[in-house]
Amino acid sequence: MKNLLTNNIGLKILSVISAILLWIIVVNIDNPVISRVYSGIPVEIINSSSITTEGKTFEVADGSDVITVVISAERSIIEDLTKDNIKAVADMKNITFMNTVPIELKTTRYYDKLESIQAKTPNLSVVIEEREDKQIKLSINTEGSVAKGYIAGEIKPVVDVVKVSGPKSKVSLIDKAVITVDYSDMNESFTTSCPVVLYDIEGNVVDDPIITLSKTEIRTSVEILETKEIPVTASFVGTAASGFGATGTVICEPSSIVVAGKGSAFENISSVKIPEEYLSIDGAYENKAETVNIKEFLPKGVVLADKSFNGDVSLVAVIEAHDSIVVELPVKNIEVINLPDNYIAHVVYGEEKIPFEVSGLMNDLLALSQSQISAVVDANTLSPRETKEEGDDENTIQTGSNDGLVVLNLPQGISQISNMHIEVVITHQENNETEE
Repeated sequence: MKNLLTNNIGLKILSVISAILLWIIVVNIDNPVISRVYSGIPVEIINSSSITTEGKTFEVADGSDVITVVISAERSIIEDLTKDNIKAVADMKNITFMNTVPIELKTTRYYDKLESIQAKTPNLSVVIEEREDKQIKLSINTEGSVAKGYIAGEIKPVVDVVKVSGPKSKVSLIDKAVITVDYSDMNESFTTSCPVVLYDIEGNVVDDPIITLSKTEIRTSVEILETKEIPVTASFVGTAASGFGATGTVICEPSSIVVAGKGSAFENISSVKIPEEYLSIDGAYENKAETVNIKEFLPKGVVLADKSFNGDVSLVAVIEAHDSIVVELPVKNIEVINLPDNYIAHVVYGEEKIPFEVSGLMNDLLALSQSQISAVVDANTLSPRETKEEGDDENTIQTGSNDGLVVLNLPQGISQISNMHIEVVITHQENNETEE
């Protein structure tokens, strides 16, 4: 039996080795080691604060944060791996003086059974710059149109400045931060959230993930106001030059304005009158013009609806030269006033009517009727047509024929051109009472 085991020992060892080799060959034929390329693997960047806390910022160069990985392993393993199982990490603590960071590769499965795992681009390339923070005043754009009969009032974002941060070379090119408010067909006030859009100095949109904003959206309140059209009127003070008069007309340009507002102040306003002290015609011999700003006469809470209108209103008081006409007044209508007791006055004129020349604006003259005219003679102003006898009291009414000044009472704006004298006969009425 012993001889059976020890005979041909070399041959037997060779047989064992052959069997092992045969097993290895069979295994390799069924499950060989193969390689596979996985594209589009994102590189996770960690410990970026090691750069940013130093007042610097970095940006990945040349798209090196997306890599291609080659894995070698047995077929059964390779066929069970996907790109989602591959993790690529760049630790910013390991940055080199050439601004490259080694990329570490692992898989979430079978990592210890891989023959090899390699990146075609083994390093992440970064560009490091000084970090800059820039405060930019917010600009507001609008789009659309509010409902008919309304306008957009005040637009108030919760903040009017945003902070932009990023590489100095890029932040320095940013010119504007803009929000756009859409108020299409709105007829009441509302609040909305508006995204912030950055623009460079050439007007191009800046959409770079390396640039950060203190706020990417701004909460904004929009006031919607009702509108209505109201007339503008004005008056004047003063007196025109001699021989001239104001027609009473003040031309306002524009003659009406469109205002907007809400609440009782808006509901109650039906017109705007410019006070008379803003237009004086003193000494004017031609149309007198002034310009005033209507805004100061609008109540609080009411504004001009047309944003292109600055509020200036032109006022023109119409001034015309006086004309004259002759009017006739019945002599019997002339009254003698301030007669002492027991005296009677009788106006003497050769005609039933006495003519007077009066002046004024032609429209006023044409509208003058006889019923608007009266005339008086003041007895205190009579002048005797005969010489007084010595010893007569100077203040005593002279009986007989006197010269009287006729003064016309005329409507405002019409005046008597020249003095008119008429004969007034004064008689004394005796006291008929009987003495006791």
